[in-house]
Amino acid sequence: GTTRYPTNCVAEGGTAIGDFSITLSNLATSTTYFYRSYATNSYGTSTSADGIFTTEGITNSLMFDSGSSQYLSRTFSTATDGKKWTYSFWVKRSMLYAQNNIQFVLATAGSGAQGFIGFGQANNSDEISFGYSGYVRRYTNMQFRDPSAWQHVVLRVDTATSSEADRAIFYVNGVQVSMVTPTTISQNDTTQINQAVSTLIGNQTGQAYGRFDGYLSDTNFIDGQALAPDYFGRPDPNTGNWVPKASQGTYGANGFPPHFSSSTALGYATAPIDSTHTATNT
Repeated sequence: GTTRYPTNCVAEGGTAIGDFSITLSNLATSTTYFYRSYATNSYGTSTSADGIFTTEGITNSLMFDSGSSQYLSRTFSTATDGKKWTYSFWVKRSMLYAQNNIQFVLATAGSGAQGFIGFGQANNSDEISFGYSGYVRRYTNMQFRDPSAWQHVVLRVDTATSSEADRAIFYVNGVQVSMVTPTTISQNDTTQINQAVSTLIGNQTGQAYGRFDGYLSDTNFIDGQALAPDYFGRPDPNTGNWVPKASQGTYGANGFPPHFSSSTALGYATAPIDSTHTATNT
């Protein structure tokens, strides 16, 4: 069960002597289960110590088709903290190579001064990149070219910190990754993210270029905090694989929690805060 000290019987293994195993099905994804085995013979019934395991998987995702120019958008009423924020998302790509343009995962609309996170930073490249004010500021050394794999990406931004290297950090599946810095981030820079303009998930300006193609899930934007990846995920205690976990805490004035919980209201989230994005061409 999903609570400690389970007492209900969910599966029986039949008659056997010695070790036994049971296959369970229809378990919820990203959920912790507690279990206890038991055996009965002519002397009575004995139970094992309690065990625990967590299922893996992404709970809900949204597919973006670049050919259909699909994206979510929301305009913040007030600019808040463009110097300190965190964006966390799970991603599985469909179309590789950002030919001539970056495939934007998160971006602000505008003319020439947009902030963005996306795949690619040059022709036919598949790094994860971050930039603003017309410049790529960071991109990863590693390329992301496996369309079958879910990856967890966290960008942690705090431009007020004294070390330039720590002003924007990418993490992939819980691990900080090495980065290239084509243009430095000045101390206390405002990054064009978290401004009073339209913020898009899956595109930059709603135009023909820059469209993301793939799946996104658990898209958390945190306003005013620079958070580590263990706020959003953790290693599975049995497999060691990085898995999602429910984030705890505050989102800030412009922050938003995961969406995609309903196919009829793709841009709407209610927990832990109300948050509405407009879905286009979905």
